[in-house]
Amino acid sequence: MVADFDGRLLFSNPAAEKILGCGPIDFAPQDATSIYGWYLPDQETLLDPEQLPLVRAIHGGTIVDEVVFVRTLQQQSGVWIKVNAWPLRDSVDQIHGGVVLFQDFTKDREAMRALILLAQVVKQTTDSVVLTDKQGIIQYVNPAFETTTGYSKEEAIGNTPRLLKSGLHDAEFYRQLWAKISDGQSFEGMIINRNKAGNLYWAQQAITPIRDDSGQLTHFVSVLQDITELRKKQEQEFQLQLARNIQQKLYGSAPVLDGFDIGASAHPAYETGGDYVDFISMPDESLIIAVGDVHQVVPFSGDPK
Repeated sequence: MVADFDGRLLFSNPAAEKILGCGPIDFAPQDATSIYGWYLPDQETLLDPEQLPLVRAIHGGTIVDEVVFVRTLQQQSGVWIKVNAWPLRDSVDQIHGGVVLFQDFTKDREAMRALILLAQVVKQTTDSVVLTDKQGIIQYVNPAFETTTGYSKEEAIGNTPRLLKSGLHDAEFYRQLWAKISDGQSFEGMIINRNKAGNLYWAQQAITPIRDDSGQLTHFVSVLQDITELRKKQEQEFQLQLARNIQQKLYGSAPVLDGFDIGASAHPAYETGGDYVDFISMPDESLIIAVGDVHQVVPFSGDPK
């Protein structure tokens, strides 16, 4: 769209008319914002006439890639446009008008907002997210990765995920993993990693290959969930279940003996220092039986073997 120094519209091409929903109209410059429906980003407040890109260009300003919302009677759903504008000058640098060039930015803006939202999700999730190129060089890590591993993003970027190797998986494990994802397949499984402080942790990991529009593999994205505490809880539940099974087996049908009380208790072996399988005779002719992570004290007389 082109206007003279007084703000009168001189020219509007078909593309501008299609985006705005109307062609050139005679109007006073101060009415332009309402006629063409130019709004602030809140989509409710009309732009001040003096802030219209075309008016600012006539006053000597230059606008580069400014985003504005436009809604008219003919374009009631509204569109987002990206605007560039500049003054028209003669050979002696006098301003005689202004030009505004704009394009429909609605779809691009929606895509940009989706990308921003996705970036916020990746940034705020409690799972570690790692992006590498197809050679395995780390390009990005989220804050959760820094918290879980102890490595800062500056230490991780440019490195490879090998910095987390625990030494508990053999070379064949990593060879098969790399062969699978390099072939474009996803990987899911549990991996034992080692953080910067040298501590081991269990991670439920998913690695997904990323392809471009032509189908070429370009990146890998890895999401790791620290399940160390979950595994500890599962192990404790297993120990308690084992103790329960032993108690039920030993005491489920305890004999009734006149003048005797039978008592016993069960404890995890790591609390008492017991071995996985051990028999310890006691002075009172009872016997400690340690099986797995549980030991049992029972009355006994005779040879433990």
